[in-house]
Amino acid sequence: TGYEYIVFSRPELYELIRRRVPEEKVLMGKRVNEIRQLPNDGGVQVVCHDNSFYAADILIGADGAYSTIRQHMYKTMTKAGTLPVSDTEDLAMPYVCMVGTTTPQDPERYPELKDPVTHLRHVIGNKGPYSWTVITIPGNRFCWSVMAQVTNPEEARQMRQTNLEWTPEAAETLLNTIRNYPNAFGGEGAVLGDILDSTPNDTMSKVMLEEKLFDTWYDGNIVLIGDGAINAMQDATILANCLYDLEDLSPESIHKTFSDYRGQRYTHAKKQVTNSQLNARISSGQTLKEKIIRHVVLNFLPKWVFSLSFVKSAAYRPQVTFLPMVPDKGTIASLPQKPSKRYQAEQA
Repeated sequence: TGYEYIVFSRPELYELIRRRVPEEKVLMGKRVNEIRQLPNDGGVQVVCHDNSFYAADILIGADGAYSTIRQHMYKTMTKAGTLPVSDTEDLAMPYVCMVGTTTPQDPERYPELKDPVTHLRHVIGNKGPYSWTVITIPGNRFCWSVMAQVTNPEEARQMRQTNLEWTPEAAETLLNTIRNYPNAFGGEGAVLGDILDSTPNDTMSKVMLEEKLFDTWYDGNIVLIGDGAINAMQDATILANCLYDLEDLSPESIHKTFSDYRGQRYTHAKKQVTNSQLNARISSGQTLKEKIIRHVVLNFLPKWVFSLSFVKSAAYRPQVTFLPMVPDKGTIASLPQKPSKRYQAEQA
């Protein structure tokens, strides 16, 4: 792409983005209880648990795999008989993931921290369903993740039901299970517990990694963006482009805008979900079939296949079209994207 990769902790990314939003625009501790599509093209109203409510022309649901916004939207569509059956099925949950960021560590104990280039070590356990990754990041710190594969559908269902109850304290059982597993940093005898004990609770979280691509992305004045770091940002970029060119607030214009957004994103999102599923099976799968796939891929698949996959992925890098475009600098040209009519008119 012609641009360098920069590795740093996810909480720092959150803070970087948050600082760009005026403080009065961010309301913490608000739980959505009800969503109302107002009659006579009046927009949408959100009612919170404290009886406060907010009205808007458009509601964007960006609240993750267990989106309250999506659940409300799908409930309304089910009553109207317009929701596809596929969207009523449960998400597949193949992994539970624990992630965290340590405090600064001693570079003498971990010499890799002195290197300006990031070091990543991924270990696939040979006992139990676990795999784990430790990464060096700026500030003499480590980011880490632990994956536990879930193959029992009933176990997955129970975890899904208690998902909202997960806290750093609730993850203690998982941490105690893995703390004596080997750490690829720190030399002989180093264990994951050394890293875990250096991780503050407020930089640690436990999440379920679901796999599903929903068919329905919008209804009326409500539209959804996807979960997951890359898909979420790409969704937000394309949706912002479409909203910038929104002609007016009529139901017809809003429907056309949302349809355009889904049309630009769906094929790419589907490819990314498929790639993510395959990558997870190769890097963390513990079933016999996945072990065989991993052995074949890592030992016999030609390197040009990996390169081709990377090229296709790197070529798709959408930008906001109402700002000057970032130039292509590398050998992999970015895919063309739909230009902004409004921006072109403003520049003319």
